[in-house]
Amino acid sequence: MRQLKDTFLELEDIQGFILNGYHMESCDYLILEVKDPSAARRFLGKLADGDIYLTPEVTNALHWSEKPNFCLNIGITAEGMKALGISEASLATFAPEFLEGAAARAAAICDVGEMGLEHWQGGLGSGRDHVVLLVHGITPDYVAEEVNRIREQMTADNAFTEVHCFQAHTLPGPKGLVHFNFIDDIGQPRFHGDPLPDPPDGGQYENEAWHFLMIEQEGSIYHVPQPMELGKNGSYMVLRIMEQDCDAFEEMLAANADKMEPELLAAKMVGRWRDGTPLTKSPHGPTAPSEEIRNDFMHIAEGDKKGMGCPIGSHTRRCNPRDQVVQGVTHLHRMIRRGIPYGPPHDPNNPRDGIKRGLIGVFIGASIKNQFEFLVNEWMNTSTFTGGIPRNEVDPIVGVQVSHKYTIPMPDNSKLVIENVPQLTYTRGTTYCFLPSMTALHYIAHL
Repeated sequence: MRQLKDTFLELEDIQGFILNGYHMESCDYLILEVKDPSAARRFLGKLADGDIYLTPEVTNALHWSEKPNFCLNIGITAEGMKALGISEASLATFAPEFLEGAAARAAAICDVGEMGLEHWQGGLGSGRDHVVLLVHGITPDYVAEEVNRIREQMTADNAFTEVHCFQAHTLPGPKGLVHFNFIDDIGQPRFHGDPLPDPPDGGQYENEAWHFLMIEQEGSIYHVPQPMELGKNGSYMVLRIMEQDCDAFEEMLAANADKMEPELLAAKMVGRWRDGTPLTKSPHGPTAPSEEIRNDFMHIAEGDKKGMGCPIGSHTRRCNPRDQVVQGVTHLHRMIRRGIPYGPPHDPNNPRDGIKRGLIGVFIGASIKNQFEFLVNEWMNTSTFTGGIPRNEVDPIVGVQVSHKYTIPMPDNSKLVIENVPQLTYTRGTTYCFLPSMTALHYIAHL
């Protein structure tokens, strides 16, 4: 277990999910609509306080000596804030993109066409997605037990209507395994005050806490929503449902086997081998690196300026360019990422089984616009985020395909062009939330 560091952060007031990836086996995401505002406010207050017999307690960021069986966190959308009775004057102090909501900003996050609103699921984007409850558990049974407690009390209180429940769970295999059979969840941005810093990340810029939390701190470019009891120690959260076409991925690799060995092509698209080995560190094969060194590297400083090892347009290099010169200031656009797969593992021996599978992603930061939206729109879905990428080429894994091409620099300075890149990831819903502090939940409960 990593050692706690001294911190100036008010850990007992901050939702734990912001600072701590729980790494639990299962999670239910309950999408709720306010039924009775007064009852809904009181119910949120109960969750903030917890009751051993009736409701679980919202998990804060205080360190635990023994991992609990479950954790609970709460996100509230702008429509939810309105439905709960937050004043117009107070709402006006929140970020404009949060107030507009994900549905209104679909074009800004490339959710158009096959990713458009008509394909969104679970009430996301409908205006009914007022509150998101995230219930993590070390087993599905623990999640089910706590969700049942919440449902029973919620019904008894006449507080919320359940719109939908997204269910997700880890896949069999190594920690962090996701569909496409890659290890994910490698590294998080480091920041001053983090009581549990992640393993080394190659000496990347260490952010300030205000990049991820709504706090009054010298140098902050973001304003804490008002009143302070509501805004301080909160953060913004984007919940995104991403359906993945595993068959299309494997079929594309096989179709291009005459151009590049399939496992190498997969690594060239992602930027890592399937076991998490970074291509920049090991361009010729996976090395089963430890968790501590999977993220301990740079690109330019380690001689991969032209992307001969890890292509400049690969997924991981777009997500986190490290020392690559890119559009924008790299560290300002980093965000905390959480995610867990949904659906059963893909079986290549039983293709096209009709079962939906993918990833439920959660992206946390102090600015939806400068972090999540910037990354999706400017780094994932353009060819201009840095030099050396052909026109109209996008992130090959999560980008909205335009050219359906992916260019791989070769050691002899030639370029290999994969010309049949399919759409691999489809948005199936997005919502913008605020993660209120414990103080804020009590403030809302007593409006």
